[in-house]
Amino acid sequence: MDEKRSVERVELNMEFEKSADNILMLKNVSEQGICVITTEKLAVGRYFTRNFILPDGLGINIFGKVMWQRIKSKDIYETGIEFISLGSTDREHLNQYIKKTLKKKNKK
Repeated sequence: MDEKRSVERVELNMEFEKSADNILMLKNVSEQGICVITTEKLAVGRYFTRNFILPDGLGINIFGKVMWQRIKSKDIYETGIEFISLGSTDREHLNQYIKKTLKKKNKK
């Protein structure tokens, strides 16, 4: 599948031991949303609130909406969540993390 994105995504691949919302991993993030791997089928259109700690140790609180979900294997789903609300401090932390990560990636 060839996807056209208006913003660049940064790979996270951060695993969780166990979470109440059945998130196993944060796959990637952009200024507009986040992709997570879950063990639960989430309804498209469902609202989603969560606090995530980025690899640099900064936390972000998101309020988003499930925009798509596809099955990866039995009981494993890849889920795209678009940010609806992101506080200015959280947005600043996220943008700094993305810029710093892309800069490192482009140096390689």
